Amino acid sequence: MLFRSHDNVRAIVIEALGPFSPVQVSGDIVRALVAALNDPSVTVRTIAAQRLGKYSNALGQVVPALLAATKDASPAVRCNAIRSLEYSHSAQREIRASLVKAVQDPNSAVRACATEGLGALDSEDAVPILVTLLHDSEKEVRSKAASALAQLGPKAGPATDALAQELADQDPDIRRQASSTLGAIGSNARYATSALLRAVRDTSDTVRIEAAAALGQVADPTAAMPGLIAALRDSNAEVRRSAAKSLGLFEEHAQDAVPALSSATKDPDFTVREAAVNALSRIGGDKSKTVPVLVGALKDQADEVREAAAEGLTNVYLTSDDSEIIPPLLDALKDSNNSVRKYIANAIGQIGTSAALAVQPLIQALNDRDSGVRIAAADALGNIEIGRAHV
Repeated sequence: MLFRSHDNVRAIVIEALGPFSPVQVSGDIVRALVAALNDPSVTVRTIAAQRLGKYSNALGQVVPALLAATKDASPAVRCNAIRSLEYSHSAQREIRASLVKAVQDPNSAVRACATEGLGALDSEDAVPILVTLLHDSEKEVRSKAASALAQLGPKAGPATDALAQELADQDPDIRRQASSTLGAIGSNARYATSALLRAVRDTSDTVRIEAAAALGQVADPTAAMPGLIAALRDSNAEVRRSAAKSLGLFEEHAQDAVPALSSATKDPDFTVREAAVNALSRIGGDKSKTVPVLVGALKDQADEVREAAAEGLTNVYLTSDDSEIIPPLLDALKDSNNSVRKYIANAIGQIGTSAALAVQPLIQALNDRDSGVRIAAADALGNIEIGRAHV
């Protein structure tokens, strides 16, 4: 009866079969959707191909039917069949073979769907094919290829050279995507460092942002630091923030960046200041250079910056030799931000016996409205007393 009805009626019925969960669905519903893949109506076949995705593991005949649908006369059906195959847990070899053929489809939308599908397979065997697709005539396919390589992460290392070449593409979106993908590949893409250093000076803001972020994931600190330090002076705040975050990822290897990051804690954009403060606390090193900067940031107008500075002070391993910063820490113990007060109490506790000046303020903090602050104050007082007992 269904297949003798009007096209629109069949389409409505097939669409109504889709909302069931794989647990609820019956074999009859799945078989009806499979049969609908041979419907004379393109609309019906398209909907059926789309709906079968969630049922691809429910019945043995679903995957073979979807594989056959990847050869349908309609690009829409082919594309939906390819997308639905991504849900399958079986027949991976057959699915891969079908996708390899589909990336050569004359229709660019189908090629894009197949390219995305190759990335979902999570197999490094797909890398050579995806590299070829980086040179597709259609921007959407090239973008999907870069995204698929990003999904593969370090496995996509062999694509580094091709992605580095994409950084010279005329389209800024492609350059941005290539930068992002190289970052996702990580240290396996370190040979793209020179290309990324050029990209961090790109005319496009979005390319510079992604290139600066990628350098923190990809590059050797010594090679990348000069370019990232220069990027801290970029006209775009997101580029400056991205550069600061990347420098922080180099941790103790980024000592040469401390002066530039210290200056960045005065940046007009609070997100840059926050990133610079976080970077300094991760880099560590000479406390005589970093601690005063972090203490100064406790007076920042932005909650996020003060919180980052307070947390940073707990990460630089304060000792009894740092007692000179107790007065500004006590000021910060009155901060309106709960997290700032908690971190400051923890920092005071690290100073130990030399923090005697902080005992009364910490006792008062035992009545703080925030339980985290009260716990941190109690711990700090305990550390001070334990320290005294060992003197």
